[in-house]
Amino acid sequence: MSRRALRIIAILALAPVTACVLPGTNARQDFRSLLTPQTTPVVYQDGQCTGGVGMSQALRDADCRQLAENFRRTKAEEQKMRQDAIDYAQAQQKIADVKARSEATKWNRAFEDGEVRGYRRTDFLSAMLDSKQLAQGRALISVDGYYVKVGSAEYIFASMDDVMRLTWAYGQIERAIPVVTEDASRQTRERLLKCREHWVYGVASGGCRMATFGQMTMCRKAGSSFESPCLDLQFNWQPEG
Repeated sequence: MSRRALRIIAILALAPVTACVLPGTNARQDFRSLLTPQTTPVVYQDGQCTGGVGMSQALRDADCRQLAENFRRTKAEEQKMRQDAIDYAQAQQKIADVKARSEATKWNRAFEDGEVRGYRRTDFLSAMLDSKQLAQGRALISVDGYYVKVGSAEYIFASMDDVMRLTWAYGQIERAIPVVTEDASRQTRERLLKCREHWVYGVASGGCRMATFGQMTMCRKAGSSFESPCLDLQFNWQPEG
């Protein structure tokens, strides 16, 4: 190397670091770095280190390997979190399924106990559509429904959706069986009283699901001279809690 070249190198080495943009790139690099031996620049992308100029994304191999390891750990943690969430959801679903089966068993047992006492389990639609014939025969039946008191009248509704229609239909009552409770057991009347502590959309009280056991008969509504089928409630059952 000539003396002139050595002098230029010495001047550059002692001069303040000056940055520039290499042709065809948008990366800044200083003159001194051009004279300093380096390991091959690498690019960190999508969790992998790849060789190449890389420019602004260029990293020394050791730094890139560390980033790649951090990336791998982060991905592993994310995968574990997703799997933990899936496992938790599945565990909760199993618990819910077991609880649902347990509840169904309790309800079935309550109706089975009623059948032993002479109350035939009847689906709600049949009890409502065949109410006149059942009342004429003074049939003992059991029905699964929702107890609601509207004014001075009491009903068993087929579902909570039918209860909600009290508001939607401005108090119109459909899919409901009138009930009388004067002769119900004391425990049953106590449960009904507690149920009526809850207001249903400001137009009625109750809304509690229960198994009802009673005798179909003909009742006269207050202020009316006409009789219609109703359920003379004798006792009920509700799951504890």
